[in-house]
Amino acid sequence: MNFSFSAIYMTVFATNLMVIVLALCFRNSKIMTTMGYRLLALFTLFAFLRAFFPLELVHNQMLPLPEWFSEILVFLRYIRFKTPVHNFSIWSLLAIIWLIGCIVLFIRALRESLRTRYYILSHGLAVTKNAPYNKILNQICEQRKRKLHFEILQLDELDIPLAYGLFHHYILIPSHLRLTEDEWYYVLGHEAAHHFNYDLYKKLFVRLITIVYWWNPFCHLLSSQCDMILEMQIDHTLTTATSKSWIDYVKCLLNVADQATDNAQPKVAQSAPLLKNDISALEMRFQMMAPSESKRKYGLNILFVIIVISIFILSYLYTFEAYYVREDIASVTVSPSSDGSFAVQLEDGSYDIYLSGFFIENVNSLEYYPSDLPILTAPPMTEDIPNFPQGWRDNIN
Repeated sequence: MNFSFSAIYMTVFATNLMVIVLALCFRNSKIMTTMGYRLLALFTLFAFLRAFFPLELVHNQMLPLPEWFSEILVFLRYIRFKTPVHNFSIWSLLAIIWLIGCIVLFIRALRESLRTRYYILSHGLAVTKNAPYNKILNQICEQRKRKLHFEILQLDELDIPLAYGLFHHYILIPSHLRLTEDEWYYVLGHEAAHHFNYDLYKKLFVRLITIVYWWNPFCHLLSSQCDMILEMQIDHTLTTATSKSWIDYVKCLLNVADQATDNAQPKVAQSAPLLKNDISALEMRFQMMAPSESKRKYGLNILFVIIVISIFILSYLYTFEAYYVREDIASVTVSPSSDGSFAVQLEDGSYDIYLSGFFIENVNSLEYYPSDLPILTAPPMTEDIPNFPQGWRDNIN
């Protein structure tokens, strides 16, 4: 596999297409509920995998781009000035800006994470052993067959419960929150499930992807879609027991939302909230939890699966390449063809390229040459190559 300029824009193109498909699913509640969160999670996974591996296969097929788009790429990659170290183009400058942006955002995220950790540990009040938290946590861990390794911290300037901590697991709760024991079961069960499912590690991975592709708005949209799917997964886990359970759970979410204060909430990095103060997001979660008597439309599901997987696979098998020749040099430009041209394979594995008997260049690969270009192990006799001028051997160095 290769990492190149074309691999980058193919990655952006394919990832954005998959994000658009996901966005269409989220915009239509019927499609969203028909597919279910598992299928949406699968689509999101493919999109993140494509963004995480911006590579191209060595033997993939090249497809020419339209001339107008090729002109843009040629303009970006045209060498503007040269130095002994590197030849600079507009693309080189954009790549430098891209790298600087990644470094700045990574440092900012790291500082934010350290400040948040200091705030939580210095201001949080440990209430793990208090009633009813200890009893409920033991019950949750017994049901999930997990060891109790959580610490509950109570914070004043917090409006909604959060799961926090990659290595030491915390559940953060607002000090103002007043719930019944059953409601605390849902709240603590929700945040514990985020730890059980390693959701905070998934969120960290998503955060890193958004830092790398900070300039791509579709990547930030994919991040919010991923957050929604993780919440839907937890909702499904907590509401599958009975039809009554999802009603009680929804009432609990609404109660927590009603009690949310206007206090400034700290920006908690690597956290998973019980809910976001976003009405449309809550509505989507409620629709996914509600029992549905409608039949699954497997034909629609299969169609979306084929679309997403096809985008993923074809983006590695095919690469769009710029093809543009300036008009002032097009009339004097020649390119190798199987008629009158050939390659001579040398002992070191490289190739000497000859055009009408004239040596053109030495290359390590014939990737960008015609597939039917004759490959010889030694320069041929004149009569072996048609349409060659007399005396062509005199031109070979």
